[in-house]
Amino acid sequence: MRAISENKFSLDDKVAKFYPNVPNAQNISVLNLLEMTSGLDPTGPMGDAPYNNDDANAQKMIQDTHYNEQNFGKWDYQDLDYILLSHILEKVNGQSHETLFNDMYVYPLKLKHTDFVWADQQKLKEIDFLFNGQNVDMNVIHGLLGVGSVAMSNDDLYKTSLDLLNGKLLSEQNKDIIYAPGNNALHYRGGLYTKNNHYESNGNGYGYCNFLRISKDGKNVVVLQSADSSHYGDLSNSANKIY
Repeated sequence: MRAISENKFSLDDKVAKFYPNVPNAQNISVLNLLEMTSGLDPTGPMGDAPYNNDDANAQKMIQDTHYNEQNFGKWDYQDLDYILLSHILEKVNGQSHETLFNDMYVYPLKLKHTDFVWADQQKLKEIDFLFNGQNVDMNVIHGLLGVGSVAMSNDDLYKTSLDLLNGKLLSEQNKDIIYAPGNNALHYRGGLYTKNNHYESNGNGYGYCNFLRISKDGKNVVVLQSADSSHYGDLSNSANKIY
């Protein structure tokens, strides 16, 4: 939304403007990516191994992407939609996703327990992000740019979510656009599912899962994070019941 406010691109822009080699790029819009309605499916890993740079990762992901016409315009959660959007933001801003993320959240909000998963082990320990003996492939983490590349404490996740909703990080107009109910059955847009009186988000990866339930004014919230994703469904239901 900040890039849009600065006229760097628009929600209606087609993916072909940035990555013409994406299947059906001439018909898929930025808004499709935000709502998970692109019809794109991955057929391989999201990035290169070994990791070289984000541009190479983008091209590898695109090379392994398939277009499913039946899913175009329908909600179908695919990490690659947001990974592709993260690469587009790098292009239009001329900066890395890491720099953009830090400038948007970490520095202005003075977040002390937020970092990229490739940070040093001491910093991850301070965030309470431990791999629990799992062998996590950093090539995969780099491939999940903008989707699974950041670790946050409960407090930092709440502070960031609150400030996205209360006008500190986004204008009221931009907030209303990015968090409007999506044009899909699950009313998903911008990472949040719109419910009757609150928003929801969920995450799952490398043995971790997290759940956010937050009122539209940000004043009532449940943040639940677990290092045992084998009970993902039960934990999601628990977050709902607590909220």
